[in-house]
Amino acid sequence: MKRASLSRIGLALLCLGVVYGCNAGDAPEDVAGDGAPITAGATDVRIVDVPGTSIRVATWNDAGRPFFSIDLGAGFLPAKETSYEVPFRQRRVNPAAESKSTRPQGTALHLVQFISQPLEAFIAQVQAAGGEVHQYVHGNAYVVRGDAAAMARIEALPFVRAVSTLDENEKIDPMLRAVESKETPIVVLLVDGKRDRKAVESHITALGGTIDVSDPLGILIEAHVPRKSVEILSALPEVLWLEQGTQIENDYDIANQQGGQQYLESLEDTRPNLPGYTGVGIRGHILEGITPTHGDFVANGFRQAPIAVDNGNSDSHGMQTFGIVFGSGAGNARARGLLPNGQGYYTHNSAVMSAPLGGRSTLVGKLVNEHKVMFQTASWGQPTKKDYDAKSAEMDALIFLHDIPITQSQSNTGSQTSRPQAWAKNIISVGALNHYGTLTMDDDKWSRSGSIGPATDGRIKPDVCFYYDRTITTTTNGQYSQSFGGTSGATPTVAGHVGLAIELWTNGVFGNPISPRVDGEDVASWRFRNRPHASTTKALLVHTATQHQFEGENHDRTRTHQGWGIPNVEEMYKRRNNMLVVNETDVLAPLQKSTYTVDVAAGAPDLRATMVYKDKEATVFTGVHRINNLDLKVIAPNGTVYWGNNGLKASMYSTPGGDHNVVDTVENIIIKDPAAGRWTIEVIADEVNADSHPQTPALDADYALVVSY
Repeated sequence: MKRASLSRIGLALLCLGVVYGCNAGDAPEDVAGDGAPITAGATDVRIVDVPGTSIRVATWNDAGRPFFSIDLGAGFLPAKETSYEVPFRQRRVNPAAESKSTRPQGTALHLVQFISQPLEAFIAQVQAAGGEVHQYVHGNAYVVRGDAAAMARIEALPFVRAVSTLDENEKIDPMLRAVESKETPIVVLLVDGKRDRKAVESHITALGGTIDVSDPLGILIEAHVPRKSVEILSALPEVLWLEQGTQIENDYDIANQQGGQQYLESLEDTRPNLPGYTGVGIRGHILEGITPTHGDFVANGFRQAPIAVDNGNSDSHGMQTFGIVFGSGAGNARARGLLPNGQGYYTHNSAVMSAPLGGRSTLVGKLVNEHKVMFQTASWGQPTKKDYDAKSAEMDALIFLHDIPITQSQSNTGSQTSRPQAWAKNIISVGALNHYGTLTMDDDKWSRSGSIGPATDGRIKPDVCFYYDRTITTTTNGQYSQSFGGTSGATPTVAGHVGLAIELWTNGVFGNPISPRVDGEDVASWRFRNRPHASTTKALLVHTATQHQFEGENHDRTRTHQGWGIPNVEEMYKRRNNMLVVNETDVLAPLQKSTYTVDVAAGAPDLRATMVYKDKEATVFTGVHRINNLDLKVIAPNGTVYWGNNGLKASMYSTPGGDHNVVDTVENIIIKDPAAGRWTIEVIADEVNADSHPQTPALDADYALVVSY
């Protein structure tokens, strides 16, 4: 396998002849006489110079469809079709049609819409005009906070298409609006979690409300308030979204063989004084309560007894999920967990539901920064729904902030209604199929068991799956459960495989650089320091999962029932010598791309490419959840093009052609019996609307990429 040097050739995309958005057969023509690739039927042609820069933007309509092209200083890039409608949950809005006479004089939230996809120069000039730029909104817009004078200056900028006040009615979930009781629990999504928290807390208490949870590292406030105060809170410029507060709900013996753990444990290991792959030095957290004195949880030469963080209360559900990951099998060999020598941490989930001085993001921050925990799992969540909500956004924000892989149960409704946490983009959502106690996957069936996808915006969910039925694990009073199941059982099973993937990575088996242990450093601290990014862990898991065979979107085991399959660390290990992994090391500015090549030998059974990128939390009041858009593209030796996820909703293997994927943050290309020769893999930064690589001051994005054959 060879990797080409990183290619920063976004400005040369025009030379490739790729014209996004044009009808098939349309050739770009220089209708404007200015070098812009404008189609022959164009009307309303406009060329805009961005003040103080060499950037130009061409806009036009073709058969009623809007297009744009951007010149960053070296010629116009390919044309792209766009939309100026903002997809709110209940309706689509054209900000240019909103009345300007209703704009408030004081500070308020507004939608500022650009004539093209956003560029860093646009954002900088909006900020210079006095606007606070916050969440990206689909339709080339941002939520911007400012007063009337600032909005007038912003509206005068030549690249701004429209400025409209954000309607307070769009900031309230209809379910909350329907509440008739005098007092109601609410979840408040803040515009800026750090800056706005104290102000909103003061408003809630002044209105007679009480704070339940206010996480200083998070983006939410949970409270009880008088029902009449909901509309008052929605008018605050610090509040982005309000929804009804809810209580949490809870949603194996051959799993070790199915997912490859037994194979890894059987390998000879050259590490001194360490057994095969059993989780030595891996630290994971179960966000549920347990009784730490169970015989399968006791300390041994590689780990301590389970360690409680914040709340060590016990419950029977947690006893079962904890044992799937960390049970030693001492009292029942069939109940042996996936990381029997791993270090388990636990917290009763009530700790994140009634803590005025904390919350889930603060807890996760403590786990990562103080305890060096490497993954977390949760088999519970808020009541099931189809929508991405404030709890979904919370998970995206905290995984982005703390860079930790988290597995989440999809739930057990046999339909699209799922835990809202499972709809998060950055999380590892886990579905489940019945396996009937057999190792063969041929008899596995969904049969309306676990909750399924897709998400309402079309994203593929769940990400992966495991057993719905017949999981043997630990339970209360030192006993064992013979039939634990649902996605509650599937999710910690996947979490155990996450831990094994981190163990493989920190052993450097994929050719990834590993810094050596320093004097006095324990194994866990060394692994933590060398751990992969959360996006890379997710990409490795998805990339090497074993698919259930299926064909068609109506099949019982179709893509949105099984996700990308059952995690398989044996497959992960066996593909290691023909694997390219990018661990968020390559960074792209808007419209740039990275290029890699691999040389595939004759007879390779398949070629796989997986790209995963972290994404900022979505604007909850809209129906589209992806913020940035990175595209995965593979080019065969004969020039055949494959785009990420094209054909994979209905088939196990990719379909040639298609177009770039503008929905998913997880993209796969799986090619059966690939031709021998040099294959090219591209990652394209089609849109960077929010900075996802905070290590640099520029607006840019990173990603995880795994390629193998």
